[in-house]
Amino acid sequence: MAELWIGIEWDHQGLTPVARELLAEVGDSGHPGPYRVVAVGPAGAWPGDEAMAWPADWEAEAYWAVEANAAEAFFRELAITGAPTADGVIVAGTPEGQRRARWLAARMGRDLVPEAEAIRWRAGGWAVSTHLAGGRVRAEVTVPAGTVIGWRPMARGTAPKPGAHPARPVPWRRFEPRPAPPPAGRLLERTAASSRDRELEEAAVVVAGGRGLGGSAGFEPLFALAERLGGAVGATRVAVDRGWVAYARQIGSTGKTVSPRLYIACAISGAAQHVAGLRDVRHLVAINLDPTAPIMAMADLALVGEAEAVVRQAVAVMDARRAEGGTRDGAQV
Repeated sequence: MAELWIGIEWDHQGLTPVARELLAEVGDSGHPGPYRVVAVGPAGAWPGDEAMAWPADWEAEAYWAVEANAAEAFFRELAITGAPTADGVIVAGTPEGQRRARWLAARMGRDLVPEAEAIRWRAGGWAVSTHLAGGRVRAEVTVPAGTVIGWRPMARGTAPKPGAHPARPVPWRRFEPRPAPPPAGRLLERTAASSRDRELEEAAVVVAGGRGLGGSAGFEPLFALAERLGGAVGATRVAVDRGWVAYARQIGSTGKTVSPRLYIACAISGAAQHVAGLRDVRHLVAINLDPTAPIMAMADLALVGEAEAVVRQAVAVMDARRAEGGTRDGAQV
């Protein structure tokens, strides 16, 4: 049986409520262990082993305490050396915890369930209760061992209070990141990130494609348009499942959540699973052959047409105007 990694958080008083809640859920999950725990907290605020007392009814094989300024280094090492062979990684679903869960899933190429409400180990995999369709439908999904799972805070109704159950001090190991190696060379040039490299979560402009693009070649015009707008390219789950683009570009309830100023939906129907990944989008442009597609009703600007052809035309117009000195790459939206 492979180990199970558990990501929780602590503050000045000790383990946070969502950390205690997640520990109780893992204890009820039926996974036999061994467990490896990593707890992340504010820099310079370690409350001590006594304050970080552990539930007495189950035991972990390793307890890591990581300060926030070293968390990135820890999870980078975890993705390389620990988590790839684990039965799973379950992370307390705070905003930072969800960000780490998405990063780990993308880094290791694993499935992600972002907002679990019940977790059970069954026959070498996980049965996870969660909400789909933007929270309107509760469902139980079965995912394989190795899945990254984000735990939704307060899913059990209430977190166990400190002292509610027997607890004991445990040997926390403080993580110290390795010193950075000396530079192997010198900086010759700085170049801006291209549309193929930019992180979706940080992009002010997202150009996304769906099933209607027909294949990976259909995404090439989207990369070209995103490059000219200084944006990033996203995709629906169908496009990712068919191998047209990488999982790191998936937007939706089982992918990433984006909040761009401009979202351009190309050949996307607007299924609830995808729309769940759109948050605080300022302007939405939809291009679709079907004028009755749900995404068209949501759009600030709806264009009826073949998405790839429309995008190619937009790129050509932008290039022509740039040649005339009227626009430039990365123009403000």
